[in-house]
Formats: sequence, C-alpha cells, structure tokens
Amino acid sequence: KISLIYSGVDSTTFKILDIAETRKKLNLSLNKTILLIGAGDLRESYKGFEYVKTLLNKVSNNYLVITFGSGSFTEGEVPQQIIHYGTINTSILCELYNAADLFIGPSIAEAMGKTFLEAQMCGTPILCFDYTGPADIVKHKKTGYLANFKDDDSLLEGLRFCLTTKMNREFIRNSSLDKFNIDKI
Repeated sequence: KISLIYSGVDSTTFKILDIAETRKKLNLSLNKTILLIGAGDLRESYKGFEYVKTLLNKVSNNYLVITFGSGSFTEGEVPQQIIHYGTINTSILCELYNAADLFIGPSIAEAMGKTFLEAQMCGTPILCFDYTGPADIVKHKKTGYLANFKDDDSLLEGLRFCLTTKMNREFIRNSSLDKFNIDKI
C-alpha cells in the first residue's frame, strides 16, 4: 500500500478574515481589484515571473498588484500600481491573502506550493498552471483556475474566469482543510 502524505499548513494562522476590515487595516482600496503575487524570489524563472509579467501587460491597469518576497517588478515593467511588501511575517501574509481577490502563481516547477495552500486556507482563489505541484491544491473552476501549462492565453482566460466568477471563500478554505490541515496530517 502506498499512502500520500501532503505537507500541511496551520489552519489557525491562515484563516478567513473580513475583506473590508482587512483592507482598511492595510490601508488598501475597498474598490480596487487586488491581485496578489508572492514567492521567495519573484524574479526566479521557475516561479513564472515572465508569465506574470506578460499577463499583467495584457490586462487592465486599474488592478492593484501586491507582491511579497524578495525581488519585485521594476518601474515600467507592468502598467498597474505595484505595492511591494518584501519579506513579511505570517500575520501580515494572512491579511494580504484575505485582502486579495486572486493569488497568481504561474510557477513552472513547483513541488507543492506553500503560498498557494496558505492563500486557499484564507479563502482566496488561485490562478496557476496545471501539471505543477499546485494542481494538487486547486480544484479547477471551483477553488481557482488551472491554466494550460506555459500557455499565456490560458493564463489570461483563467484570470478573467476567476475575477468574474463568484467563488465561495468557505468552500475554498474547506477544500484545503480536508487535505492540508496540519493537525490532520
């Protein structure tokens, strides 16, 4: 018998918070669509930086893009307003996941993707590529969108789907709790 044991996340740290209150606390607009992007190093090629850059250059400049981790966009690389938080603690990270409308992570080589899991524990939908580690986390068109691998058009379609489809935050969280709650694991 072969058993698969997933990595887990602390569900008491990463949880659903009130979006409006969280945005007010972080001094973020209540009326803007917020796209969240984060990684240890955003500019790493395997984290899909070029795919994110291409995607952001195809969409409205009215979105607010928030990034965290090391590396960031340089001025003029994308047309949206960027707020870069850098390296942050878990309480701020939980707040950012909750403030965001969508977490984008087009990694092309990702074993599991802890940030994807943390975001879903906070009820935030995910946009990522299929056939990578996060495909074990995301339920296509239910908790996020699995774009065709390395396909810019599919990534754009996924962004549009996620931003026009009302996804249930509790369902997203519960889907992740079923498989990835550290207490259960």
